[in-house]
Amino acid sequence: MSKDNGKNVRCQPDISKENSLPLIISASKLLQKEFPEPKFVVEGILPEGSLSLLTARPKAGKTYLALQMAISIALGRPFLLKKTTQVPVLFLSYELNARQVKKRLQHILDSLVSDIPPEYLSTSKFPLFFSFASRLSEKGIKGIEGLKAVVKGLESRGVKVRVIFIDTYVLFKTIEDESKSSKKSVYELESEYLAELRHFCEEEKISVVLIHHNRKKQAISGDVIEEIMGSTGIAGAVNNLFLLERKTGSKEAHLKVAGHDIEEQDIELTFDNGIFRLRTLEDKEREIIEAVVNYLQRVGQANQSAIIDYLKKKGFRSVHEVKDILDKFSQENQNFPTFWYVESRKREGGGRHLKIYSLSQIQKMEQKELFIDDSQRRKELLERVEALIESGFIGANEFPEHLENYGVYDFKTLVEKIEEISISDLEEYVKRLEECCNLFDPDEDYNFDF
Repeated sequence: MSKDNGKNVRCQPDISKENSLPLIISASKLLQKEFPEPKFVVEGILPEGSLSLLTARPKAGKTYLALQMAISIALGRPFLLKKTTQVPVLFLSYELNARQVKKRLQHILDSLVSDIPPEYLSTSKFPLFFSFASRLSEKGIKGIEGLKAVVKGLESRGVKVRVIFIDTYVLFKTIEDESKSSKKSVYELESEYLAELRHFCEEEKISVVLIHHNRKKQAISGDVIEEIMGSTGIAGAVNNLFLLERKTGSKEAHLKVAGHDIEEQDIELTFDNGIFRLRTLEDKEREIIEAVVNYLQRVGQANQSAIIDYLKKKGFRSVHEVKDILDKFSQENQNFPTFWYVESRKREGGGRHLKIYSLSQIQKMEQKELFIDDSQRRKELLERVEALIESGFIGANEFPEHLENYGVYDFKTLVEKIEEISISDLEEYVKRLEECCNLFDPDEDYNFDF
């Protein structure tokens, strides 16, 4: 306490001097400060000097996506159409061996940067470096201290690494050893460990991307953060979070991006043959139609509601978008419930293609007529023609109508060329023959030239 004009007053801490409380700053002074805008290694996604977590369920394509990003940065090429800053990149692989990484590396290079001469990739102009689990363990390089040693070692050789991918974080970290002797919880240890790693990123201006697994089962709450395997402190301790969502076998993928210096994003991707690309409307249409064809080939006829339920299980998200695409490719009757089926047709030049049709319920066509196997259908139609010959209605060598376009003039050539005739032409031909047969009066003369 101190005296002021004979009255007692409480002493107030002097926060006007910055040196008195270096960890505290007033709001007014904070507002007066100017800070540079963050620099990005990958535009809008990966800030310089940040710690990021790339997480997904097993077999979703995490390593493929990380390698694709690493290659793009090392070459200064766009990643998912986003600009990159070309800097040296280090990729620590704890799960894949050198042979497996080489195979993926070569595949991505062939698919995305085939225009770069091979001799360019063998020079320092392609600053991408790898280190594998066996060599790391032999030298004892593991954890944050091991990472610092690797960075210093490369720097002594003239390579200033600016981006590091660690595949995976679980095999890199060393807190398990500390947890045995420490009284702290796993959450506390994980948070402190990642805080130290984040401080390293900020001090050295190095961007580190930790690749991590999600749990195999989806969280009951639907919160993706809860799906991240391990301590809940992991997601909260990093600067940026990349959540890759893709069901095994599906081409559709989503990359959710969130962070301290980046806007939240939900980037739609297509994963095809080991390559991630931005998903276009044409991609969506092709993927949905392919999925519908595969489904209908297995189940036959299905209504649109059943198809949409199937597509949702396969990972397709927007119901309205799916409906729009289905309507675009269907021959829809708006007045009645629509059922879908698939027809196989012969394509010029050989091979077959499948076309989707929709069928109004009002037509009441039997499922067995719609979905019978092509070869079986031709066999049945051939048997019906043979029955007409055996009944004496037509002769084996004298057809009342020739299929000249297919080179068919008698039953023998019909048998030989049965696979070349479209189902619709064959059905129409047999139908007209049988209609004439039903009207046939043996006491009258008929002209069968129709």
